[in-house]
Amino acid sequence: MSFKLLTSHLNTNEDIFTDDEYIFKISKKGISKKILAERSYYEFISYIAKRYSRFYPVYLGYEVVSGKNLIKLEYLKNYKTLSYLLLNERITSIQCEKIVQDVVSILAKFSLLKQKGSGVNFFEKLYTNRVFERMLIMEENSFYRKLNNSKCIVINKKKYSNIRSTFENFISNKSYIEILIDGQSPSFFHGDLHFENILINSNLNIKFVDPNGRISGLLSYDVGKILHSLIGKYDLIQNYKYTIKILNNNMFYFSVGRNLQIEALQKIYLGKLGSTFETKFVMQSYFACWCHMISLIPHHLNNRGNQALAFYFQTLEVGQIFLDKFNKYIKFSY
Repeated sequence: MSFKLLTSHLNTNEDIFTDDEYIFKISKKGISKKILAERSYYEFISYIAKRYSRFYPVYLGYEVVSGKNLIKLEYLKNYKTLSYLLLNERITSIQCEKIVQDVVSILAKFSLLKQKGSGVNFFEKLYTNRVFERMLIMEENSFYRKLNNSKCIVINKKKYSNIRSTFENFISNKSYIEILIDGQSPSFFHGDLHFENILINSNLNIKFVDPNGRISGLLSYDVGKILHSLIGKYDLIQNYKYTIKILNNNMFYFSVGRNLQIEALQKIYLGKLGSTFETKFVMQSYFACWCHMISLIPHHLNNRGNQALAFYFQTLEVGQIFLDKFNKYIKFSY
């Protein structure tokens, strides 16, 4: 039986193979903690929370072979990632409506499976603490350390404060943090719900793949992760569809290529969020998106084409979008 490599994760200790019948996620060396966590996740939905298993490929087992661990999953042959469909195929507005309706409906169902723990602890673990950990990694690179110490960054003639000072200034206000935490409680979640991990077939059936491995989290985390694929333009930047020009010291030109399908999906998604969830929760999800954008930058530092810098610039814009939304919320709610 021959195996072919589908994906090799650069930032994790795992490869994904198929024999055209099953998927095998196998550690590159030793025992992968990520695969262990994913095993627990799939066993949870297979044996305890069975009603959620239909949103995922069928879990077929776990084993250790030659010192490497692996999980075996159903091979979703006729499914494509939402990222691929948006970038390479034609999706009608009606199809976009159904995709968004189903994804938001699934996430709403996730929120019903409450988990133990404190919303405060999850907020710190998933957002604030994680952001600072990733910024320290980012700043091991001298260029980004200098950027995060700059008083002003000018992009397309618009002035921004650097990521670190903007984030630190915001979260130093305890009343702001209280607003962001208010009403958030742990529930079942996916943990890495970007468009590469949402699979769709010709009948528009949806499957989620590659969960983070944590069973418990905040719903705003998943909702915000999808936002980072929309307002964060993750898939476009990931596929190098952007232009960067260094004009002068801390002065840059930056643009991301347009994709009308992503823009259409964004409009529908934001509308659906507004009609499904309270305004405060939507605003909390924008904060989650901002945190996701900051946290992903270090993972792209060694990629070609100044990709990490593109994510840095887009993160500045996402941060401004969130802050504008938050200030508007404060103005009209308090």
